Amino acid sequence: MRAVRLIDFGNAIRPSEAVRYYDDFEIQSLGYRAPEVLAGVPFGYAIDMFSLGVVLVEAALGRATRPRAAAQQLSAQHRR
Repeated sequence: MRAVRLIDFGNAIRPSEAVRYYDDFEIQSLGYRAPEVLAGVPFGYAIDMFSLGVVLVEAALGRATRPRAAAQQLSAQHRR
């Protein structure tokens, strides 16, 4: 049986620290950023489940779900 381990916790924060990111919303890697983070609204643990879902879909497909340029454009649209 094969095992998969997710190990990148570079942005791990406590819920009480989330307010620090409400000004710039740079909390997640762009390709895995949850809609509420892109929209600039308060967020919680659900953003982690969104990112995990993206990882699982990419693992099943064997490719990225969003090209890098598209993710950057998406972020720019939400910041206007």
